[in-house]
Amino acid sequence: MEIFFPATPAVGTRMQIDLQVYEMLAVEPYVRRDGAITELLRWESMCAKCGATFHTTSTRRISSITRRCAEHRRAGSPVSGRRGKSVNVTIVPPREKTA
Repeated sequence: MEIFFPATPAVGTRMQIDLQVYEMLAVEPYVRRDGAITELLRWESMCAKCGATFHTTSTRRISSITRRCAEHRRAGSPVSGRRGKSVNVTIVPPREKTA
């Protein structure tokens, strides 16, 4: 899985990976170890195991993202036996507010 946002997505953007939905809550400034200034995207989702709400961060280029809450986190273990299988990714921009 590789997701790349060419520009910073708007707060409220939704990303769906298989059946799991992530909503972007904020863009946070970040200083890398080499001193370069960049940004992190803060996401909210529900644990694939128990359904609890959790938060995670990513850059604009996403090759992997947390799929479970801290209690059920299992690094490297695919959700529902998905290892080696392609996942479906959908990006939905936030809705425009109408007056």
